[in-house]
Amino acid sequence: KMRPAVETVFLGWVGQTVTLGGLQTAELNGLTGTVLRWDQESGRYEVDLGHRGVLVLHDNLRPAQGT
Repeated sequence: KMRPAVETVFLGWVGQTVTLGGLQTAELNGLTGTVLRWDQESGRYEVDLGHRGVLVLHDNLRPAQGT
């Protein structure tokens, strides 16, 4: 079975509504936001939380409930 191209995996989250989890900055866990883009340099996704933006690793993104 062929795996999708790396770019497809990374860009698949862009535009999705996600919930953050497993972050060391505990107050961000459970917050919901929108993935804006993949940041190649940091190896993280930029997520807009409304009141601020954060860079988050793939492992800390969860599909938001009801989306």
